[in-house]
Amino acid sequence: GSLEGGTLVTVTLEEEAPSAVQLFCQFDQTVIPATRVKGNQVDCISPPMERQLGPTGAVNLSVSMNKVEFFSHVEFRYLPTPLISWLNPSTISLGQSEWVTVHGSGFDQASACQLQGVPVPSTFVSALELKCLCTVQALSAEATSLRLEIALNGKDFLPAAIPLRVRTSASIAAVVPRLGPMSGSSEISVLGSGFDPTYDRNCFFGSTGSSPALFVTPSLVTCLSPSSSSAGAVELTVGNSTATSYTYYKDPSVAAVLPSVSSLSGGIKVLMTGTNFLVAPFQRCRWMMKMSQSEYYTDLF
Repeated sequence: GSLEGGTLVTVTLEEEAPSAVQLFCQFDQTVIPATRVKGNQVDCISPPMERQLGPTGAVNLSVSMNKVEFFSHVEFRYLPTPLISWLNPSTISLGQSEWVTVHGSGFDQASACQLQGVPVPSTFVSALELKCLCTVQALSAEATSLRLEIALNGKDFLPAAIPLRVRTSASIAAVVPRLGPMSGSSEISVLGSGFDPTYDRNCFFGSTGSSPALFVTPSLVTCLSPSSSSAGAVELTVGNSTATSYTYYKDPSVAAVLPSVSSLSGGIKVLMTGTNFLVAPFQRCRWMMKMSQSEYYTDLF
């Protein structure tokens, strides 16, 4: 327990003491009243420890029925209150499980973590580091951080909680364009909200692959589509954002153009034949860097 005292300690006696007898606990040289819990168990509140202790902080804890004769001698360790400096990372994502390293001093093998009053797995690294496995599945609308608390003994948590910020996932509203060729390299604009350059570093195209995301604003990122081995819709996400659909199509191929010549004045309707043409809005034919509206005829002529 803490050098400052106040730790509730439950002592299990070898035999049940008479019910009418007042029991006492002695921590080192300090004697305090004990509270009977049930049967052979009693509770004691550790007193503050003012004298200098050895490197382990161990003292003798014993129980008495008359303040003279003591029995059930066990070891109790007094530990200094840990000093907590910072967290890494200091922000975790909603819906994810992440190990958070607590940096400071005074940590011990018995140190433990709890998040919002709920114990979470912890790993002692050294007197300067303690790892806590933090998972946030839900967050109230007004909350932006949670309480990460540290205990010396897995029971007495420090009164000052560490704020652990929670990042909600970005939300995708639209993707422009919504489809592209299997060869990839299409520049895609992803519109939404909550994009963060620290976390939303990649666009993921289902199992097809990923590409770096270029952060523009919290509501816009851009990325290039990776190549795909098959046509069809894939799930597109940015980091841990909500998902939307992006569709790959087979690369169109032009076999012939009729007519193949035209006057300089233009204005002639041209028929192109080939494969993998799509019925899609905004389809265009490129003419010497100028764009004109095209008409769709058939997939294969």
